[in-house]
Amino acid sequence: MLASRMFEVPLQALSAADVADACAELSNIFASGVPSHLSGDVVLDLGLPAPLSAQQFLSVLAASTISGSYITQQRNHCIQVIIFESLEIPPAIGWSPPQ
Repeated sequence: MLASRMFEVPLQALSAADVADACAELSNIFASGVPSHLSGDVVLDLGLPAPLSAQQFLSVLAASTISGSYITQQRNHCIQVIIFESLEIPPAIGWSPPQ
């Protein structure tokens, strides 16, 4: 529904790419609000959002250190923004951030 409203097209006309674009944009919107909640001289360098499979995410999570997290829920849907103190992307997961 968010993608439908964002792009002003009916739900039936949305492609999977439209939904992915809407999710990436929402990620940027949420992430851009995080720096105001961090203490110290934190420099935030946001890259382009990219999807991870559940297994890839769990591998990154296990290898990294989290310094904070924000979560919101509406009905049965949750959105979480995770702030990593250190982000480790194991090469074995076959994913790398977009350049």
